[in-house]
This record gives sequence, C-alpha cells and structure tokens, in this order.
Amino acid sequence: MLPDELQQKLAPVQKQLEQYRQALLADEERARQRARKKFKLVAAICIVGLLGAIAGGYVAGLGTANTLIMVIPGGVLITALVFGLTTKDTTEFSTAYSDAYKTEINNAIVKHISPALSYIQEDGINRETFVACGLFPAPDR
Repeated sequence: MLPDELQQKLAPVQKQLEQYRQALLADEERARQRARKKFKLVAAICIVGLLGAIAGGYVAGLGTANTLIMVIPGGVLITALVFGLTTKDTTEFSTAYSDAYKTEINNAIVKHISPALSYIQEDGINRETFVACGLFPAPDR
C-alpha cells in the first residue's frame, strides 16, 4: 500500500487512468459483440451449406456413409475457418488495447511524475545499462 501522501498526490492521475481503462473496456466489449454477431451469421450460413451438401449427397445417391465422409471433414474445416475469422477482430483489439495501455497509460504516469518526461514504447534502455542499474539481480528479458 502506498503512503497516504503519495496516494493523495497520485489520486488525480489514478482517476484519469481509471476513466481511460473503462473506455478501453467498453471498446473491447463492443469488439466482442461484433465478433459474436459475425460468428452467428457465418455459422448459420455454414450450417445451411452443410445441410445442403448432405441433401445433395442423398439426391445424388451417394448413400449415408459416403455423404458423411465428404461432409464431416468439410464441417471441421469450415468450423475452424469460422472461428479464426470471427475471433480476428477480438485478437486485434486485444493487441491494440495492450499497445494503447503501454503508450497512453504509461505516458500519463510518466508525465505526472515530470511533465518534461515522456514514454516512447519503441525507445528503451540498452541491456548493459539495465543490468548495471542493479534493480534486478538476473533480468531474463
């Protein structure tokens, strides 16, 4: 727990960061809703297509076993494809959320400490300087 004096000093930035975090969570939820909606639509189309393939197999006289041999691998492949396509937005949002957190929130914290400082994700401390600071006895990355 932080000392009371430091907690009071950091309260405004903490409030700002919480508002930003809530906005990001709302964006994430909207991305998940879009992914679920897309999944349902594509899944419905796939189910209709698979049922059509089964019906086509019966009409063509292939028999139950041959029809299932054709339809089951296709169903598995389509299911994997649908899952991959519909979760892409959520995965991209997760990456964007992580990047935004690293830049926006870390920058807000650094600016609060000193307005002259800034956080730039691409910049960094070289390994030798990091190890020489002595904060971490054996850094792994």
